[in-house]
Amino acid sequence: MNQYTVLANRTFTLDENMTIHFDVDNDLQVEILNRMKQDLLDYLRKESKCNKLNIEATVSKEDTNKRTIYTMQDKLNFLIEQNPLLQQLRIKLGLEL
Repeated sequence: MNQYTVLANRTFTLDENMTIHFDVDNDLQVEILNRMKQDLLDYLRKESKCNKLNIEATVSKEDTNKRTIYTMQDKLNFLIEQNPLLQQLRIKLGLEL
């Protein structure tokens, strides 16, 4: 997992204490964000000319039921859950993964 993955498509808020709160998916992403925190803060403080900025990361509770699709089999299973007729079509056409 890289820094882009941690920062991309994240919701964040800026509170009245000038703290940027990032919602991340798991503890590993919190650790990665903490490792890059100082470099990111240095950049943000320089560009915004605000030395009071700070960053905090918390694990988002809303995505705990969200399942990540990694393989083609996972994708097929997900699509079959959405539309069970796909399983019948797959069998009729003789398709395999």
